[in-house]
Amino acid sequence: MHMTDDISSTQRAADQAADAQGAIRSTQRAADQVADAAQGAIRSTQRVADQALDRLSDKVDEVRSQAAPLLNKVSSQAEAAARRGMEAVRETSQQLRERALQAQDMTLAYAEEVRFPQTYPELAGFLRDSESYAPQLSPKRFGELLGLDVQTLAQQARVHRNTVARAPGSKAVQDLIREALRVIKAATDLNGNLGEALHWYRNEPLAPFGYRTAERLVADNRADDVVRYVSSLEAGAAG
Repeated sequence: MHMTDDISSTQRAADQAADAQGAIRSTQRAADQVADAAQGAIRSTQRVADQALDRLSDKVDEVRSQAAPLLNKVSSQAEAAARRGMEAVRETSQQLRERALQAQDMTLAYAEEVRFPQTYPELAGFLRDSESYAPQLSPKRFGELLGLDVQTLAQQARVHRNTVARAPGSKAVQDLIREALRVIKAATDLNGNLGEALHWYRNEPLAPFGYRTAERLVADNRADDVVRYVSSLEAGAAG
């Protein structure tokens, strides 16, 4: 009885071992199938990636071939624009050169037309206002003679700048010019040269008057003091 039980137990153990081996084989087959599936998926993914790269490469070549004419067109347009720019610069330079020459010609023509005086009698005639019937002096020509702009002349006469142009015969403007002429005449009588007298009037600092110029002193209503000073120099030279 005991031996029969032992045989039965042994048989069951053998059956269980066989079942275990079958399970192992089944598991091995499943693992092999999973490995094959994974390997197939990898190969499929690699094919898809290769195909995508091939399509991308083809697309890049297509874009490059399409872009080449556009780039050539843009390059041509840029070169044309650069040429037009250079031509415009040359044209503008030529126009500026021509205008400069015209201005020079006009300046020379004006200098020939308006001959500055060389003597005091010529100065008196030069400053006569030919545009007015009244016996008055021309602020415009006085300014040209001494290199004074309208603003400076107006400041010296203590009037608004518009007065110089619109009312050249105003008392303040005419008095300034006449007082200046008195001093210039005295200086011309002293050295005999109008050009030097005009330069002295505008630029020479006078020590007895705090190194102010005759022009400044005339603007400060001290023309009489300057005339007396010049007369004293003339008397000293004569003595």
